Amino acid sequence: MRVEGLKTCQVIIGGQVLNTKKLQLMQKKGKVFTKIIREIIVAAKEGGAQIEHNARLRKAIEATKEANMSQDNIKKATLFRLQP
Repeated sequence: MRVEGLKTCQVIIGGQVLNTKKLQLMQKKGKVFTKIIREIIVAAKEGGAQIEHNARLRKAIEATKEANMSQDNIKKATLFRLQP
């Protein structure tokens, strides 16, 4: 996306001017978060939402900690399976 008056390495998204490198990092982080959240939802559906009894869910939550995902996102993903 090009806008007059900005350098070619800058992009406007949602009223914010972002560098393309920062944008690329945000996109990569989003892909990783999406994969981890999907894994949490599937693990919670198959084995329940209790970490003590569900090894797959425990492994997925460990992956969230490695990716520096917030606890709020983890809670939302585990509670998402309870919704119809």
